[in-house]
Amino acid sequence: MYSVVDLKKIVENNVNNIDNERTAHVYCDGSIMEDGKAGCGVLVIDSGKDMNVESEYIYRMADNVSSTQAELCAILFGLREVRDGMGDVCFFVDSQSALESLNSKNPVYEEVVNQCKGLIEELKENGRNTKFMWIPSHIGFINNEGR
Repeated sequence: MYSVVDLKKIVENNVNNIDNERTAHVYCDGSIMEDGKAGCGVLVIDSGKDMNVESEYIYRMADNVSSTQAELCAILFGLREVRDGMGDVCFFVDSQSALESLNSKNPVYEEVVNQCKGLIEELKENGRNTKFMWIPSHIGFINNEGR
């Protein structure tokens, strides 16, 4: 069992080991409020050779969707945001359920998963690698906790 501090250090180390000059970092998160209101957010950090561009996107979703649906929609919106860019992409997602859905042959939320898979394939056809990395939530990692 790791402490929150140890988990944060592991995540930071993993993120820092990614080639930042060639890889855009995309942080995705979905959220459901107690009253059933839902939304998701995407943070894209594109650190090229001589630049550092950060873009934040917030989306309101239909009420009473599941947290996995919100997380998958965040991934979909993130894929849409980076589709016209250059270089590789690494998605950081704190939902194991959403990541498992992307790898499932029979996902529960088939429509959004198929849209994600289509965009991932499009990136691949354009010579761009797409990675997904699970990161634990609520450990104080600023790019995944909101700003």
